[in-house]
Amino acid sequence: VRAGARQVATPRALAEGCDIVLLCVTGSAQVEAVVKGPDGLAAAGKPLLIVDCSTSNPSSTIALAAELAAQGVTLIDAPLARTPKEAAEGKLDVMVGGPPEAVARAHPVLEAFAARIVH
Repeated sequence: VRAGARQVATPRALAEGCDIVLLCVTGSAQVEAVVKGPDGLAAAGKPLLIVDCSTSNPSSTIALAAELAAQGVTLIDAPLARTPKEAAEGKLDVMVGGPPEAVARAHPVLEAFAARIVH
């Protein structure tokens, strides 16, 4: 906040001020907790792109992406690889799964921390 970021109280409030949100939480249950519900990201009611970099269960991710698509929200899967050293250097590998247009939209954001992006 001291460097200029704006703090918000809920994921919904975050989504209201963003077009793309990256998640990197523990797993599928945590992704769903952040996305769903009255204060979740999807509650913002806008065409949001959610990029999930968490270690999630693929079947859960597929089901959540379908559920969100019905609400006008796009969820793509983008798990990360490499080490903390490469993370600090902005040289992670990202394996992205999702519609080509959504992956293209996320690409400039992913380039901020990835050396290799594989769709």
